Amino acid sequence: METIDLELIHLEDKNMSLTINVNGSIELPPHHIADISPMIGGVIKDIFVIEGDIVKKGQTLATLQHPDFIEMQNNYLINLNEFEFIEKEYSRQEKLNKDKVVSDKSFQKITSEYKTLKSTIQSQKIKLQMVGLNVNGIENGKIYNSISIVSPLNGYVSVIETNIGSFVEPQSKLFEVVNNDELHADFMVYEKDINKIEVGQSIFFTTSSLTEEFESEIHNISPVLRIAQRRFTFMLIYYQIKRT
Repeated sequence: METIDLELIHLEDKNMSLTINVNGSIELPPHHIADISPMIGGVIKDIFVIEGDIVKKGQTLATLQHPDFIEMQNNYLINLNEFEFIEKEYSRQEKLNKDKVVSDKSFQKITSEYKTLKSTIQSQKIKLQMVGLNVNGIENGKIYNSISIVSPLNGYVSVIETNIGSFVEPQSKLFEVVNNDELHADFMVYEKDINKIEVGQSIFFTTSSLTEEFESEIHNISPVLRIAQRRFTFMLIYYQIKRT
């Protein structure tokens, strides 16, 4: 016993752990990644960020110019001014029609014009708001020569795919902003091991780029089965990451 350093201890209760080795990847939920595109085409006037910058929701990333922006605002104001006259005429003829002073045909005509113009103005207003123009400012006589492209969430600028002076088409990707607050790891587990895991279990993992070991726990087990190569069946597991 002395030669081999054999030691005697008292028996004690211990939890015997089972290790399952799996592979996966670090992911973000879709609502924490934003591809930012303009609603309408134009020329990039200014860019206010670079890759890696921290941005807030609503912060302007760039500005866009195009003569169509001015025409859209001008058409809205023309229709808005015309609507004031049509609305007054509609109210006047509505009262006269009730008193049988004007014919139903004349009243129907002005009613049609009133409703059509009202609908046109409402659609123009929504379109101006969608492209990022201040409708209240336009109604007060201010004309904007550019629109702002803003971030829809808090996060980091991860991609910039444009330059000053570039013409960009509608819906073309200009920026990508990511929020790492809900970073998680997705792991694939063989079907034969699925009965060995459960929500709340602790896990330890490392990444290919970092030697640091992360401690986490199983947050969710997806009921979706995936068929991989050689017809092995996997199940997706979601882990919420937290540093040790």
